[in-house]
Amino acid sequence: MSTKLLEQIGLTGEQARIYTCLVSSGTLQARKIASESRVNRSLVYKILKQLIELGLVIENATPGSVSTFTALHPSKLHTIVKRKEDDLKIADQALHEAVSSLGAQFNLTCGKPSVRFYEGLDGIRILNKDIIHTKSDIKLIRSPLDNNTEDLDAKAKKLLEERAHAGIKTRLIVPIKNSPSSIPQEWDKNNLIERRRVPREELLNSAQVIVYANKVAFTSFNDCMITTIIEDKGIADTCSMLFDALWVKYSKN
Repeated sequence: MSTKLLEQIGLTGEQARIYTCLVSSGTLQARKIASESRVNRSLVYKILKQLIELGLVIENATPGSVSTFTALHPSKLHTIVKRKEDDLKIADQALHEAVSSLGAQFNLTCGKPSVRFYEGLDGIRILNKDIIHTKSDIKLIRSPLDNNTEDLDAKAKKLLEERAHAGIKTRLIVPIKNSPSSIPQEWDKNNLIERRRVPREELLNSAQVIVYANKVAFTSFNDCMITTIIEDKGIADTCSMLFDALWVKYSKN
């Protein structure tokens, strides 16, 4: 077994050598582990304790006898990877909160809007995470181009469902053809959506617009999908006002 692989999983060099030693040689006393693993004997007990805490080694303690140590099955390594994944999720959430909080403070100090750009579906995912994090209701103007594939249309519906699950209400302006809507009213109700339908020829915007909190997000669907998130109260208020004007204009549709 390569100790390098174990180090990539997350073990230290000494942990990897001792665990590999026990897997290869079976149950051993600490002095024998030190000899075979080439780890300084003064460190062996400390590292064995770490491996026990990681769930990779057990200590066989018998009264009146010297303790021995046994490696557990390598499938236990999955636990380490899972723990790292959980830590990464926590770190990712902390990063998102830190960037949002510090970014807002930075913008306040500098008096400049914060502008972020993202490509592809990854931008949609980041935007949705930000919306859910702010817990702010949204105003959404869809683009005639945002459902030009089944995958994209299904993704849009899934995002609306995720926001509704978080308690976020959506006011939606959607350009349509002359054909009746295929979206059941019950689905809108269940997903906290109130919509206005606009004749497609009257709303030919190539970008989707979402207003939430003090932010506006534009997702363009021309040559490639680009999401731009602008954080600025003045810009958000202006876009919100324009949305409200359209909302009133098409209230009877």
